[in-house]
Amino acid sequence: MILKKPEIIRMGRFKKFANHQFKSLVEHLEDYRNKKDQELLHKIRVDIKKIKAILLLTNDRVKGFNGHKNFIPFRTIFRRAGGIREPEVLSSLLLAYNIPGVHDQSIDGNGEKLAISFSNDVHSFIDIVNKQWQKLESAFGKVRKKDLVQYLKKTNKNIKAKLHPEPAIDLIHKVRKSMKEFKYLSQSIQGSRKKRRKFYSAEIELIGDLHDRQVLLNLLNKGNGAADKVTIEKIQKECDAKKDKIKKRALRFYRS
Repeated sequence: MILKKPEIIRMGRFKKFANHQFKSLVEHLEDYRNKKDQELLHKIRVDIKKIKAILLLTNDRVKGFNGHKNFIPFRTIFRRAGGIREPEVLSSLLLAYNIPGVHDQSIDGNGEKLAISFSNDVHSFIDIVNKQWQKLESAFGKVRKKDLVQYLKKTNKNIKAKLHPEPAIDLIHKVRKSMKEFKYLSQSIQGSRKKRRKFYSAEIELIGDLHDRQVLLNLLNKGNGAADKVTIEKIQKECDAKKDKIKKRALRFYRS
């Protein structure tokens, strides 16, 4: 009798998927050291979000695994990259709405100095990533396809509970994180529903646009800028419209 080994194949597939994310993070860190490009900071943060999704899944399915503890070394890199990139995103929004004279610690930081410091620390960041891989690879090897399928089902169930029948707008940013988690992890498995992925992608983009404008409104309402009342009202109306669109799209998806 010839024994089949489907679980070994599946185990290798997930571990390979995890390894690809770690390698991608190392490559983007090395590229940033050479180029200091803002888009590379975005890619570094996406890599870390994917690794966090992998850790959360492993935490859920592998007994004794501590996902939060193992994410802490990556969190430092993530926050430092965000400290350079996020002011640029906010500044671009201010420029798009033609709002001058805004002064706040969230956008007035020394971006160039932070970028140089981050670049100088890339070598130590890469060491951290490699050490974490060596530490965690055996745990990733314990994750089977059935574990991934069950975790994705649970993730979808939690997302639906917060979107249907009435979206929880106050929790919508957390819902977006869960949608991203599904998108990242479903890349490692065949047969993921394209319709769901398309719906999540559209909602992720829309919720992201809403969040950026909410951050901008919060800044302007502090009285730190030269935005007039008309501009603030315009941004608020855009936020309301996006909230309404999020609700309608969710209702349409879950009723179909």
